[in-house]
Amino acid sequence: MKVKMEHIFDVPVDKFDILWSDIEVINNVVRKLPNVKKREVLEQRNEGSYIYRKVLYEGEAEIPDVVKKAVKPDMLKWYEITKYYPDKKEYEFEMIPVFFEGKIHFKGRIKLLPEGQNKTRRIIEGELKISLNPLVNKIIEKYMKDYLEKNMAVEAKVLSEEMSKKLSSLA
Repeated sequence: MKVKMEHIFDVPVDKFDILWSDIEVINNVVRKLPNVKKREVLEQRNEGSYIYRKVLYEGEAEIPDVVKKAVKPDMLKWYEITKYYPDKKEYEFEMIPVFFEGKIHFKGRIKLLPEGQNKTRRIIEGELKISLNPLVNKIIEKYMKDYLEKNMAVEAKVLSEEMSKKLSSLA
């Protein structure tokens, strides 16, 4: 299932990636997100043309009745693997669940574009694929897509606020 999201941030594009990598900003954002319990950077390295990062997330969410027997709260962990290309202001990302590897897959690109004078447009485009049960895969994909879009809208709002605060403190 195709996924596309766009968010506007009140920071210039040339500051966005620096602020998005700022540990204070990220920790403040994670604390304010209702569905993320923990975030841990497992690996980060500069590979020349891109920066590689592997992050482990631990989520918390209300589990729908339809999957409660199969999905337990401690199964809501996933890896986010990114390659960031600073020259292009683009990310390649892949989200891999810890417990459902090979069954749930979300992969795509994030583009950062200037929006007006001092704002950034973040465009996330990807493909969400569920391979659990042929009878319910599309239903679960739709549910997860909606859930992802709602969560990313909250993340964008909180991230924009935290980035703006940090940028103001640096001025």
